[in-house]
Amino acid sequence: MKLARQTYPKIKRQQGISVIAALFVIPVLLLIGGIGVTLSNTLAAQTHLGNASEAAAMYIAKRNLDNNTENLSAATAFINQYSGLADVNDVSISKEVNGYRVKSRFDTAYILLPGNNSNVIKVANQGAAGTGKQLQFDIALVIDLSGSQKSSIETLKNTLSNIIEQLDQRFESGNIRIALVPFSFLVSVEDANWLPESHNRLQCVDAISFKSSINGELVSSADKTAEDVFTHYQDLLHIRYQPRPEDTTWIEEGCPDIATLPLSEDLSKVSKRIQEHIEPSNVGMTIYYHSIIMGARMLSEQWAGEWNNNTQYRAKANKAIIVFGDGKGGGSYSYDFKAMIEQGICENIRNEGIEIYGIEYGDFANNSNIESCIGSDKMSPLNNLSTLIDLMLEQAGIDTNNQKLQLIR
Repeated sequence: MKLARQTYPKIKRQQGISVIAALFVIPVLLLIGGIGVTLSNTLAAQTHLGNASEAAAMYIAKRNLDNNTENLSAATAFINQYSGLADVNDVSISKEVNGYRVKSRFDTAYILLPGNNSNVIKVANQGAAGTGKQLQFDIALVIDLSGSQKSSIETLKNTLSNIIEQLDQRFESGNIRIALVPFSFLVSVEDANWLPESHNRLQCVDAISFKSSINGELVSSADKTAEDVFTHYQDLLHIRYQPRPEDTTWIEEGCPDIATLPLSEDLSKVSKRIQEHIEPSNVGMTIYYHSIIMGARMLSEQWAGEWNNNTQYRAKANKAIIVFGDGKGGGSYSYDFKAMIEQGICENIRNEGIEIYGIEYGDFANNSNIESCIGSDKMSPLNNLSTLIDLMLEQAGIDTNNQKLQLIR
């Protein structure tokens, strides 16, 4: 009996301590649980709001109405109807180059706390989208004007006019820019900022790169050329060029009678330059690498402002080189191009976000260097031109009907 009387007060004290501990611990556990639930709900709401904003942006982009008030009303209604979201009134829309951006925000309450304005979490997210016609595309048209094309110059002109017209119809004004790179043996350049000698005078430019020999002499180098595609002209060791004589009978060196044209939104300028071509080269050899390098430089960030003062680089624009030619090589120069391909010149261009496509016309030479560079899956005969254009647009995320929506991050 004495032992029991001594134990009873200890039990009472332990029970009291447990009650006191419970009074402190349980609220803390409830608060932690509430914070966890609140955080989970907030993250879920933010994700949900982001999905709703993206869906609203796609809806607005598909409608493509030039009415901000109507677009805002439609986006707000769309978000509030999106899988149960409600009371989302803080919505804004901004027109971007490639489409529309929708930003939205609403308040979600803390769990276990009164739902007044001081105890809410502001949840915000955004989404953006555009259609094919709203996306930007910069294209360098590389056209073969060598002697082997004497019999098909008019066909080439008509073909290029056709592709320019098709591309113009598939994009909104200002979203497509085209550069022109005519070539034969070399590339003709005129009025380029990076080559002062070309002001008001055609210059025949060689895109080969050079390196110093053991004796300190400059020697042409295929591997250096592959490496230097996007090297700024001031950092090139040497640029070889020569003026095209005024005597137009001098065309043995394969310097085209029309010059390159930098990227332009005015596609009529491109068509006009093409129509100015009247004198095909007497040289049958076709040297592709000069023109492909120049085409890549016209599309690159490193050379963007070096062609003229009006050329701006568009980081978000899709970029492609389209080569028109018969695929025939240029004698011993074919080995130079082959060496450049083996050194990765074409991959270097693609790694900069510039895809390369080819149109086969004339007596096309299969298994040629240009086919190895481009890839047979991205080349097409002239009579399948529209199919190749569709492929180019689809690989850029644009369907042939211009209705495919693309999310913009």
